Amino acid sequence: MLGTIIIQMKNSIISLSILQLVYDKLAKISTIEITEENAPDGISLNAYKFPDLFLDSQNDTDQSGSSEMHNIRNEIYKKLNLNEKTDRLEYHFIRVQYYKKPDEYLKEYYSKINSNKASVYNFFIFFCKTNKSVEINDFRILQDFRYDFLYIQDLLDSAYLDLNEVDNSKLEVLAFVLEKICSFLQITIPENIELPTTILKQKREVELLQNFEEFLKLTTRGNISNKELKRQSRILFDYKIEAPFYDVLYDGDFDFLLDSTNYWHSDWKFDPEDAEYFISEIIGQELNFEYPEETYSHDLFPYIQSALGKLGLELMTYETGGDDYLFFAAHKEDVGRILKLSELIKIKIYQL
Repeated sequence: MLGTIIIQMKNSIISLSILQLVYDKLAKISTIEITEENAPDGISLNAYKFPDLFLDSQNDTDQSGSSEMHNIRNEIYKKLNLNEKTDRLEYHFIRVQYYKKPDEYLKEYYSKINSNKASVYNFFIFFCKTNKSVEINDFRILQDFRYDFLYIQDLLDSAYLDLNEVDNSKLEVLAFVLEKICSFLQITIPENIELPTTILKQKREVELLQNFEEFLKLTTRGNISNKELKRQSRILFDYKIEAPFYDVLYDGDFDFLLDSTNYWHSDWKFDPEDAEYFISEIIGQELNFEYPEETYSHDLFPYIQSALGKLGLELMTYETGGDDYLFFAAHKEDVGRILKLSELIKIKIYQL
């Protein structure tokens, strides 16, 4: 599981100063659409204002405009956790709509919405004056997941987004969206702000390194020191950072693995005696297997696997991109996990 990216509000992009800069840009043009070519997501920004009757109803001594609007105002104040005696909403607010068809990596963030279709997030950002302030000093956010905006009805049906207590997955979405908005509007983000893409990149790198460590621990059946495990994991990690689109360890890329007896690098053609010797080295005990005469190379696999199976082991190989093998032995109960990890770290492993 990917886990949660912790959004620290102190250094978060979800801040009054950033939101005011966004509003200042938006107020001049009212509507902004942000889309990228061939990208499965988009952002829509709209500036709205409350009806005059809504503002009239803020004056408790003058409700001549509309008792219904007065009730709506009260409901929105309650929903936004505002005190009618000390707080006031501003006339304008921002609606941010973000729609995305989630990729495999981010799907868990959107599973609560409907991960098989385009996910829609609506954030209604309100500026306000709290604690009898005469200037804007705070903001409140409501959210819902409708594609169309029905204005007052949507506001009444939306949910309050508590920036201190809410499930961080929703804050993550808003933070990522705000970073895209700032980039599009050419808003300079202060250096002390923690950018969501930077946080995610760092988290992905930590998780990738952990995956490499688990992968190497399983492919060596634990027959590796912690110091060597860290060293080899870092080498593989650096290799993937430099060559992210390669899922093959070519000859020369895996020399560091051959420092131990956990692997056997073999040509495509090998005889039974070599197989018995090198696999015995890998598993740390003598291995003998029966096979028909004149049987060599890959034709030996069923007989090798049968003998190893009695020990609870299975022979596997890295993809080397050539006509050679990089063999290793794994516990049979770990094979499924090894194959899964190979997908995560994007280094091909094969069963034989």
